[in-house]
Amino acid sequence: TDLRLGRNAMFALPDWVGGLPHLRELEAEDNELGSLPAYMDGLTSLTHLQVSKNQLSVLPQSLTCLQALRRFKIQNNQLVSLPNGMNKMTQLVEIMLEYNQLTTLPADFGRCISILDIRLAYNQLQTIPEEICLLEALTRLDISNNRLIKMPPSLGRLSSLTLLSLDFNNMVELPTSIGQLTRLIDLSVLGNPIVGLPWSLGHCTSIRSLKVDWEVVETPPVEISSLGIPSV
Repeated sequence: TDLRLGRNAMFALPDWVGGLPHLRELEAEDNELGSLPAYMDGLTSLTHLQVSKNQLSVLPQSLTCLQALRRFKIQNNQLVSLPNGMNKMTQLVEIMLEYNQLTTLPADFGRCISILDIRLAYNQLQTIPEEICLLEALTRLDISNNRLIKMPPSLGRLSSLTLLSLDFNNMVELPTSIGQLTRLIDLSVLGNPIVGLPWSLGHCTSIRSLKVDWEVVETPPVEISSLGIPSV
């Protein structure tokens, strides 16, 4: 069962939605929702939840009980935090959180073991928990346009990563472990005060697009020059 409630100027989801245990897809984007109801934990068959472009500032704890959820789209809201217990969402493969007000991520977010795609652009994040590097299935990570000072030292554990976007943060360096990302194809670090690229980046032989500011690569390490990347 699918339910489309988008663009209806709703301030709340109707109570009767909680009586749909076989509901698989719920779309309620572009409304005026200020919160999600506590009955969300009763939607045990839900695999797709789209609530972008609303006024959500917090998420109910009951949301973490949606163990069948695979795709969660909640960009363009006012979220300042995520609930603890997201590791219970064991089927989650994609979460879109762009254009919110997130300042931190819960540590257990790093135990959403099935997740493939995380989009966190345009938030207020200053740090990323070390636990996020436990997501060995993750293929896409976009944390551009935040306030990051550094990435976790164990970044290299994200062994399946093919795209990493860190544009427009406050980082002065990348962790040496980035050289372990041998499947990385796209790396972008534009708009950071980076003073140099780590020599270990030369081990990322799958890279086809490397986007950095010119002053960073005017004299890149020989290990990186040897990659012959057209986009450098």
